[in-house]
Amino acid sequence: MPFVGVESHIDPTNYDSTYGRRQPWVTIRRLVWTCILGPLHRMIAPTTTLGGHHVRNLTGPVVVVSNHRSHVDSAVIVASLPAEVRQRLVIAAAADYFYTSAIRARLVTTLLGTIPVERDRATRQSLARAEEIIADGWSLLVFPEGGRTTGDAMRSFKPGAAWIASRTGVQVVPVFVDHTELVLPKGASLPRRHRVTVRFGVALTAGPYESTRAFGRRVEAAVASLGGPRDADAAQRVQQATVPPTRHATTATVSR
Repeated sequence: MPFVGVESHIDPTNYDSTYGRRQPWVTIRRLVWTCILGPLHRMIAPTTTLGGHHVRNLTGPVVVVSNHRSHVDSAVIVASLPAEVRQRLVIAAAADYFYTSAIRARLVTTLLGTIPVERDRATRQSLARAEEIIADGWSLLVFPEGGRTTGDAMRSFKPGAAWIASRTGVQVVPVFVDHTELVLPKGASLPRRHRVTVRFGVALTAGPYESTRAFGRRVEAAVASLGGPRDADAAQRVQQATVPPTRHATTATVSR
């Protein structure tokens, strides 16, 4: 029972979140979403979903990759995904934010189905944990920017999501969320009502000779293109991603 014997201090990177993917917590999470979080989302952040046909017939686990502007991004994306994906989805959450308090760690793990990840670097432990989750048939939602952005420009993506997808052979679903920062801006404690947009793109698969770095650039460009080339960096990433990968290798490697 995850709420029994709550300790005052925990190690965020070594926190065992596997109970969040077991019964009865999976059923409890579905009930919480149906009765509380779902209606609350529809009231506070009514969502326009574009490109839904790209995710309608997804089979098997996938890695969902999105830009990040607000703490409501996860709820907005989860609500827009097909039920088959939503009900077996794990959310990668910043260990140094959500997993420093034992109570908070248990709440987000139980109610949102999160796992702790380090946002500044992809550790062997976190990557191995993600591989196990995919192998167990769960999908993974990742925000590769490593934190919420302010303004239009996306941060450069960290390589972890591309590495996981390359290693496991699953598809990456690019997503762009818009206007969520108007619902719950960075630093705000209370949300305000505003319509938001979620755009899904065509699912991507790493090529047999494509390096993790090249695939990661292609994923980043796909997400940026869904939001439009809002700045020179985004436009440049889209253009660079059209260049075929030149590195020939039989296995994916972690870019450093």
